[in-house]
Amino acid sequence: MAVGTIHYGDYRNVRGVQVSFDQIVTIGSPRNALRPLDKHYFHRLTVKETACDSVPKDQVLLDSTQDEGSDRKPHSHS
Repeated sequence: MAVGTIHYGDYRNVRGVQVSFDQIVTIGSPRNALRPLDKHYFHRLTVKETACDSVPKDQVLLDSTQDEGSDRKPHSHS
């Protein structure tokens, strides 16, 4: 069994939606991740640019269980 953690960062507003432009995968639980993450990772995805033309804004839903001002992540439905 393997345990890994994805650390999302560098959020930017893209047409009203917060998008993570930096995603780092570490081995183990979040507590056991070696710091700094940018020096101790298993895999890293860096987004250079985005396009958001295919999903109409009225079809992007926010998680209604989150309090206003919290770390709200966007969800798209089909």
